[in-house]
Amino acid sequence: MKISSVDKKIGIIIINWNGLNDTLECLKSLSEDQYQNKIIVVVDNKSSDNSPQIIKRKFSKVKIIKNQQNFGYAKATNIGIKKLFRESKDVDYVLILNNDVVIKPGSIKKLIAKAESSKKIGIVSPKILDPEDKIDSLGVKVNFNNGTFLSIARGKPANTIIPKNKRKLEAIAGSCFLVKKEVFEKSGFIPEEYFFYFEETDFCLQAKKSGYKIILEPKAVVCHKGGGSSNPEISTFSRYYFTRNMFIFMKKNAPKDKWRMFVVFGTSKIIWRIILNLGGILIKGKPKRRFLWAKAYLRGVIDFWRGTTDRADYDWLSVN
Repeated sequence: MKISSVDKKIGIIIINWNGLNDTLECLKSLSEDQYQNKIIVVVDNKSSDNSPQIIKRKFSKVKIIKNQQNFGYAKATNIGIKKLFRESKDVDYVLILNNDVVIKPGSIKKLIAKAESSKKIGIVSPKILDPEDKIDSLGVKVNFNNGTFLSIARGKPANTIIPKNKRKLEAIAGSCFLVKKEVFEKSGFIPEEYFFYFEETDFCLQAKKSGYKIILEPKAVVCHKGGGSSNPEISTFSRYYFTRNMFIFMKKNAPKDKWRMFVVFGTSKIIWRIILNLGGILIKGKPKRRFLWAKAYLRGVIDFWRGTTDRADYDWLSVN
């Protein structure tokens, strides 16, 4: 007997790191979704705010994994997925959520229904809105000329319509996406060499190489709060990982001619950013912050050429 999309079992993975209030709101939205056949797993990256205990008290059915250190996005997500597969071998889908995402009721069913519509569909993205009810992402375009990503329709009204013939995507925004279990089996788990940034885009490209389609389902809607990057310490963290991982991603995925061009273009761009930050110390002040930002850019490039991957062990990145 054929199993309908409403009977498919889904595992939901949420990564938490000192984000208790956001995580609780995310879990509340999931509890209000009527899709029943789901297992929710929160992977905690060694929070210092008692998140695991409070989450378990408020949502007793949620499975909690407590990591002994901050493993970053990809490794923590993979830990959750692998544990899910070991303990629930009948899981058909995995929904990966940022903890600052609120999912609209009925969206899980719509995502699964879209994935079930074709054996070739491996990954499905919802319509992702920002807190101002504008588009945060309707998918991602990769520009191998300069190593940048374009979030489709960002900033446009929530009712923006993407024609059906343009809903086949290159990649998704990592804040929320649905993956068929077989994608992990055939093309691997989320790449862990990045620690933070670029991993979900790389994962999508590997899935496409395995023959899977990545599709937008705009009827499924989530709100992604985002933010956090304005914090000076997090900004240092972001500048380092974005710089290093941009080079890792391009070397791994760009055509050889594009990669050679990027080595020149990307390095020049980083040098210019270093100069701007050091010059900004004299013009705009805040010497410690701008010096750390310049250091993050420089260290990111150096560490790429040194072959540094995963987590960088620098106190000045201000990440526990």
